[in-house]
Amino acid sequence: MKREDRLKYCKVCKLRRVSDEKGIICSLTNAPAAFDVACTLYREDPELVKQHRPSGQSLKEAPKMKRLLNRLIDVIGCAFTLLILLNIYEVITTFGGWPASLYPDEDLLLHYAWAYLATYLYYFIFEATSGRTLGKLITNTRVVNASGQKPGAGSIALRTLLRFVPFDAFSFLLINIRGWHDAWSKTRVVDNQ
Repeated sequence: MKREDRLKYCKVCKLRRVSDEKGIICSLTNAPAAFDVACTLYREDPELVKQHRPSGQSLKEAPKMKRLLNRLIDVIGCAFTLLILLNIYEVITTFGGWPASLYPDEDLLLHYAWAYLATYLYYFIFEATSGRTLGKLITNTRVVNASGQKPGAGSIALRTLLRFVPFDAFSFLLINIRGWHDAWSKTRVVDNQ
C-alpha cells in the first residue's frame, strides 16, 4: 500500500498527530503509518472527515451492535440460501438424471461443503451486486472500499473468502478492531447515510 493510500485513513483518524519532520504520524507508534492492508486501530473523527472529504462523502463506521445484528440476520439468509441450493440440486438429480451422490443425506463432510458454498454465494452475490446483504439492508449499512466507493467483485470475492478464516467472527470483539475480513480485503462497513 502506498503512503497516499494510508493517508486516506490517517487524515481522518482520531489517533493521528502531525509532526514537523515526518508529517502525519500515529500517536500510538510516533511513526508514519506502516500498515499493509488497513489500519486495525483506525477510529474515524467526524470533525476531521468534514475537513478532508467533500460534503456528502462522510463515512461513519458502522457500530459493533449493527455488525452483530447484520451477522445474526445473515446467518438466517445463509440458511435459506442453503435450502434453495439443496432444493435446486434435488430437482436436478430427480428430473435431470444426475446422480444424487452429492446430496448430504448422511455425510457430515457434504453438509459442511454445502453450507460453505451457500454462505459464500449468499455474501458474494449480495455484496458484489449491491454492497449490502439482507442484514445490511435492515440495519442501513453497506460495504465500501478504502476510498468510500462500492468495492469491485475481486475485493468482495476476497472479503467473502476471508470470512472462513478461523475465529474471524471473534476478531470484532477486540476494542477498535475492524475485523479481519474487513482489514485484509481493504473494505469496511459504514452507516448508509
